[in-house]
Amino acid sequence: MQAKESGAPARSGTFIIDNEDCMRCAVLAPDINTKAFDCTYENGNKNCPARDIVVIIGTDSDRAGKAIAKAVLGGDFDKSAKLLKKLSGYHPVVQQDVMRIFKEAMITQAISDALPHESEQEPQASKTASDPQPEADAKNDGAEPQAEEQSETPETAEDKASEAAEPKDAVQDAVDKADWDD
Repeated sequence: MQAKESGAPARSGTFIIDNEDCMRCAVLAPDINTKAFDCTYENGNKNCPARDIVVIIGTDSDRAGKAIAKAVLGGDFDKSAKLLKKLSGYHPVVQQDVMRIFKEAMITQAISDALPHESEQEPQASKTASDPQPEADAKNDGAEPQAEEQSETPETAEDKASEAAEPKDAVQDAVDKADWDD
């Protein structure tokens, strides 16, 4: 069995130890135990279970990462700081996993923000029989077609603010529902 250094933690399998003292050793389970015995792998014990695995207490990384993203995206920096302080009490492997989820949520939101949304797209005007374009083509006499002018409606600050307040997509909805205030 290989020790995992990042990503989702292993959740299944059987691990056999040779001595019950191993279950009380801080080398194998640093979050639970405080005493490290002298029979560790670093001291030459090839049977030390901590050579292959370390047992740590984790958290729901998905929930925690999305809760931190929600706080940051919502501009709630006090809550962001509180959640990051809570995360700092976990093992570095847990911290990396939570921050991976946080990063994914932030990247997904940035991509969503960069893409045009239906409410931002201008409706295309339909051509009618009174459209002056055919006359312009006739005047062109085979020359390259002229670019059509499109009227743009100026956006007000109020329109932009209301768009910013709306959830952008299902990912944002999931981030909004995330809470990690155990």
